[in-house]
Amino acid sequence: MMGMNLRTMSSVSILALAFGLSATPLIAQEIDFEYRCVILKTQSIVNTTTTLPTGETQLLGGDTFFVEFWATDSGTSNPGIVFAIADLDYPQNLVSGCMPTVTPLFSLFASGTCDGLIVDELGGSQFAGGVGAAPEWARVAFVQFTADGTGLANFALQPATMESAPFGGGVISTTNIDYGTCSVPIGVIVNETGACCDSINACSEDVTESDCLMFGGRYLGNFLTCADDPDLDSFVGCSDICPVSPAPMGVDAEGRPLGDVDADCDVDLVDYSILQGNFSDPGQE
Repeated sequence: MMGMNLRTMSSVSILALAFGLSATPLIAQEIDFEYRCVILKTQSIVNTTTTLPTGETQLLGGDTFFVEFWATDSGTSNPGIVFAIADLDYPQNLVSGCMPTVTPLFSLFASGTCDGLIVDELGGSQFAGGVGAAPEWARVAFVQFTADGTGLANFALQPATMESAPFGGGVISTTNIDYGTCSVPIGVIVNETGACCDSINACSEDVTESDCLMFGGRYLGNFLTCADDPDLDSFVGCSDICPVSPAPMGVDAEGRPLGDVDADCDVDLVDYSILQGNFSDPGQE
C-alpha cells in the first residue's frame, strides 16, 4: 500500500483494500440498506431475526430501557452487511445515562460516543457474507438510557461521517440508506379506577374496569366509591343495579329505572316497542 496514509482512510476503505473490494460509493442504486431503531425495556437475546421486536408503548420515569439499532440489506443483490454505521439522535431533556454498546456481531471497528445530543458514529463491522441480507435483520448495536422527564421521547437514526458497506461491494451512499425513527411516551400512566361489585355483591374500590370484568365483577363506573349515589336514586354502591342511570319516573327495589323492560338500565324506544308488542299481541297474557 505504498503512497497511502491509513490514518486518513475510513474503516470501510481499509476493509475494501484488505479484501480487494472497491471503495467507490454505490450511488446508482435506490434504497440498499434499511436502518431501524426499536425501544425495549429488556434488550433482545438474539442478534439476527426475520421479524423486528415490538417496541414499548409507554415508559415511566426512572425506567431503564434500550434503543436497539437493527439493519438489513434490502437491495437488489443484497449480499449482506459488512459495515453498518449511523448517528442516533436522542432527546437529552427526557433521558439520561447514555451507554452505547456494539453487539458481538459487528464488533470489528466498533464505535459509538454520546456527546449530549447524539450517539456519534454508532456501529461496527464484520467479515462474513449474508449477515443482515433481507429478510434477515441484524442487530448492530444498542444504547442504554434512563427515562427522566415527561413527554414523547423521539429517537432518530441519521447519516454518520463514516460509510456503510455491503459484503463484496463498495461503500453505500447515505442517500441509499433508509434511516428509521422510533418514539415512546414517558410519564405517569393514569389508570381510571372505580368501584367494583363481585359475585356476592361485595364492593371494592380503586379497581380498573378490565380487572373487575376479568374476575366476573360488575363495574359501577370510573372514579366512583362504594358510598356514591351518582344518579341520586337513594341506592348506593352495589345495591344499585343501575348506578349511573337517572330515573325521573322512579326505580324499583334494585335501583333499576321503572319501565326498563330490556334490563339495560335505561328507558327508551326499545322498551316502548316491547311493551307495545305485549299489549297488541293477543297471544300474550
